[in-house]
Amino acid sequence: MKSPCFSVWPVVSLPCVLFALFLIPRAAGEEAWYKSNSIGTPLESIDASDGFDAADAPGAFADAGFEYVLRVSGEDPGGEGGKKETRTLFGKEGTETRRWERLYSQTGSLEEETVFVEGAKDSLAFYYPSGLVKEEVLFTNGREDGRFVFNYPERGGADGIPEEVGDSAPGGGYKKLAPLSVSFSRPQAGGFRDEYQYLPSGDFRGIKRVYDDGAVYTSIFNLEHGILRDEWHSFGALEILFHYDKRGNALYTEEYRDSVLVERGDFRYDTQSPFRLRQRRTRDAASGRETVLDYGEDGNPAKESVLDGGIGLEVTFFAHSGNLLVRKETRRRTEHEEWEYFYNDDKDLVREHYFRGGKMYMSRTHDPQAPAGGEEYSRIDEYFRDGEVFLRLYFRDGEEVKREIPGGDAP
Repeated sequence: MKSPCFSVWPVVSLPCVLFALFLIPRAAGEEAWYKSNSIGTPLESIDASDGFDAADAPGAFADAGFEYVLRVSGEDPGGEGGKKETRTLFGKEGTETRRWERLYSQTGSLEEETVFVEGAKDSLAFYYPSGLVKEEVLFTNGREDGRFVFNYPERGGADGIPEEVGDSAPGGGYKKLAPLSVSFSRPQAGGFRDEYQYLPSGDFRGIKRVYDDGAVYTSIFNLEHGILRDEWHSFGALEILFHYDKRGNALYTEEYRDSVLVERGDFRYDTQSPFRLRQRRTRDAASGRETVLDYGEDGNPAKESVLDGGIGLEVTFFAHSGNLLVRKETRRRTEHEEWEYFYNDDKDLVREHYFRGGKMYMSRTHDPQAPAGGEEYSRIDEYFRDGEVFLRLYFRDGEEVKREIPGGDAP
């Protein structure tokens, strides 16, 4: 079964979703210099009167006292195409930090933009004539790392291309046209693609992972005034619903299989700030059995009770030290179990003791330093009878590799 967890969690930052920065492309052969900032905004034109000599650029930056300088140059690639413009951002030491290579149509609209960061290709974007981004490709170490494809609401554009959104506000510019969905894929991503869903308002709605074999995992989110109120996850016959209060705390969860409720969890909090979680009550819909987990002042689990028809079947007590579980005790009508946990200075678990009826039954030793694939044992289990070890098991990387009976032959 595929894992219902996303390697890319729903909220993505895609600044080019809105509109390209529309500045008239520099004519072929022209060059201009600007004071700038770390993102390459042309803030103010500069020339020799500012203490800057373009002929000595970029070595003159430090002497001129500029933190960032942007060079904008244009060229004619020839043929029937439009203009090409290159914007290069230099840091204080005169080194190139970022470069934008842009291709414009004959009408002046941006068609394509390639971004380089410290000389390496970082992204490549293609645009509709309206200025909306059509597709964006990301690169890592020169290789394609991910691809976004944008789908917009139909606005009457020719051939399905989103039309330019006219300006009704004073001062010019463009209105925001948010995508309805954004598909994301990676080379060798494991046989799936992700589709991010948006509301017409531009608010994030959810994510859908579509596998090559047709299986689909969907997550839908409902926000009110920017606060998450509900989320719904679906994978095949499994559905899970979360509902939150106005402070973002989970109020209840419901799990369905084949549209039938199988489990519900309810949460209770302190009524005063900081509104700590005090109890989680889970009910199995088929059996009616309930599990009640109570939390202590430190926020850690303190007691767990299993009830059947209101009658207690078992109770487990937890003890923590510095948020580390150090002891657990479970009581049933005819059984009594205890666990003890020990840690090193790095808070790694190094040893466990397990008791039945007050007597040591098993001791487990962990070696957190044992390298994967090494010869050292990552875990050793010892089983006791009448206070003596009668069986010892050795593990590497979670797999048993050896067993011995102290004082006897290995089985």
